[in-house]
Amino acid sequence: DYVAAVQNPRQAFADAGLKTTRSKLTALGLPVCASGNFATVFRMQVPGGQEFAVRCFTRPVVADQQQRYAALSSHFAAAKLQSLVSFEYLGRGIQVNGKWLPVVKMEWLRGKGFYRAVEDRLGDKSKLEALAGKFRSAVAELRQHQIAHADLQHGNMIEVGGAIKLVDYDGCWVPPLTGKPSGESGHPNYQHPERISRGYYAENADSFSALVIYLSLMALRADPGLWVTFSNGDNLIFVANDFKNP
Repeated sequence: DYVAAVQNPRQAFADAGLKTTRSKLTALGLPVCASGNFATVFRMQVPGGQEFAVRCFTRPVVADQQQRYAALSSHFAAAKLQSLVSFEYLGRGIQVNGKWLPVVKMEWLRGKGFYRAVEDRLGDKSKLEALAGKFRSAVAELRQHQIAHADLQHGNMIEVGGAIKLVDYDGCWVPPLTGKPSGESGHPNYQHPERISRGYYAENADSFSALVIYLSLMALRADPGLWVTFSNGDNLIFVANDFKNP
């Protein structure tokens, strides 16, 4: 239904900026999209101009989704972090079968997915170490401004102009969300088992996944062969069972 809707943007979108866009198409003439746990993201282009990522929810993240996104937007705007991308939560976002549904609108990032960024640096110790340093800086920036992404993993990171950008803010934590339940528990190949089982959600929710990613990068720096042995396209070198049976 979303695929059908985005092919008629003037009717599908209430936002004036999105009404003028066109969906980026595949070789088969279908809208370019990527689906995750909670949403499908479409790449919409203003002819000859700006591109947007339009995140359409396939199921609700939490009951108070709009309020949570409002808290995130306010906190992000005040922090002005290089690793985060500004966004708009549009309650009257996209019309599907006569019903208005919410979307998140943000700048489309032209860059390289983190998995590919790591793969391209295998065998070059200095470049892998530099990438690890950029990741560490992004995480430190979040902690400095009391933000937890809460789903740090290769699929939510993009290398843009040499910097690490984080996307997918469904599960992010900021101080106004203290005491509220988490919208998600994160990718199991990056999360502590107890976070998944207990729904741990607080300022330091990124600590374990950040260590998993940083250790993976430094291990690959020492031994690139680990990639061939352990990477399966949905991890770096660790999987959930490694954390359950260390």
